[in-house]
Amino acid sequence: MAERDTYIDFLRAIGLILLIGVHVNAPEWYVPMRSFDVPLMVFVSCLCYKPLRGGYLAYGWKRFKRIYYPVATFLVIFFVMSWLYCHLLGKPQLKLTTVAGSFLLLNWPSIGYVWIMRVFLMMALLVPLLYSCVKNAGGVATSIAVLGIIVVQHFMVEAVAGIDNKIVRYAVDETVLYAFGYSSVAVLGLKIRDFSARGLYAFLVITGCLILVFISRQGWIFDPQEYKYPPQSLYLLYGVFGSGLMWSLRPLLARYTKGKVFTYLSEQSMWLYLWHIIPVFALAPIMNKPDMWAGRYAIVLVSAVMLNMAYQHVKNAGRRMLAR
Repeated sequence: MAERDTYIDFLRAIGLILLIGVHVNAPEWYVPMRSFDVPLMVFVSCLCYKPLRGGYLAYGWKRFKRIYYPVATFLVIFFVMSWLYCHLLGKPQLKLTTVAGSFLLLNWPSIGYVWIMRVFLMMALLVPLLYSCVKNAGGVATSIAVLGIIVVQHFMVEAVAGIDNKIVRYAVDETVLYAFGYSSVAVLGLKIRDFSARGLYAFLVITGCLILVFISRQGWIFDPQEYKYPPQSLYLLYGVFGSGLMWSLRPLLARYTKGKVFTYLSEQSMWLYLWHIIPVFALAPIMNKPDMWAGRYAIVLVSAVMLNMAYQHVKNAGRRMLAR
C-alpha cells in the first residue's frame, strides 16, 4: 500500500477551513483572500486521480455514490430537523422548490452551500476525459491549456448571457459553464506533478501578472467573488494561481503538515462541510455582528466536528447491530 501523502491532506484541510470561514459572515479582507478555496478542493481531488482500470460506467456510478449519497443523507436529516423546528415554533415551512433545488444541488432555489457538491460531482465525472486529453502534455502545453480554457470561458459566459430562453440559459449556466470553467483547475491538478520547478514558477508569474492586469483594468479592485457564479476570468485565474502557489510551497511546508488533525479534516472533509451548514443556520441571528466573526467561526467548526462524530458513532452502532 502506498504511503499516504500528508501534504494533500493538508491542502484539502486548508480548503475546508477557508470555505467554512466565509460562511459565518467573514470580514471584508477575508472574502477575496480565500476565494481560491473551491478551486483548491477541485485541484486536490484531481491530484488524487488515478487512470481508469475498469469501465467508465462503473467509475461514474462509484463517484456518484461517494459524492451524492452523503449529501442526500444530510439533506434528509436537515429537512426533518427544519420541519420539526418550524412545526414546534409555528414558523413557515421551507418551500418545496427549496427542498427540490437542494437535492438537485442548485445555487438557487436551495438552502445554499450544497451547490459545491454539484461542482465536485461534475468534475469527478469529467476527469477521465480531461486526463485522456492531457496525459501526454508537458508543462508548457498544460499551462497553455489552462489559460486557454479560462479565455474561452470568458466568451462562453457572454454567449450564454445572450440566450433569450430563461430556462435554457439557466440550465446551461448551471451545468456547462461550471463544468468547463472548473476544468481549468482540474487540468492543472492532473498535470502539476509533471511541472518542473522552473515551469511551475513561470506559470505562477504569468497567472499573477494576468491577475494584476485584470484588476488594473477594474480600478485596482480585487474581488474574485464577483466572477464566481458562474466561474470566470479573475475567479479562475486566482483559483489556479492559489492552487499552484500552495503546491509550490510543498518543499517548505511538507514537514510541518503531518498530523492527525489534518488527516481527520481531510478524510472527513465532505461530512464536516455538510454538518457545518446546521450551526451556520443556527447562528443566523448573530451573523451581522462583525466583531464576533472569530467566535462564530470557532463555534461552527467545533459544532461540525461534534455533529460528525455523533453521526459516525450512530452509524457504526447501527452497523454493529445489523451485523449481529
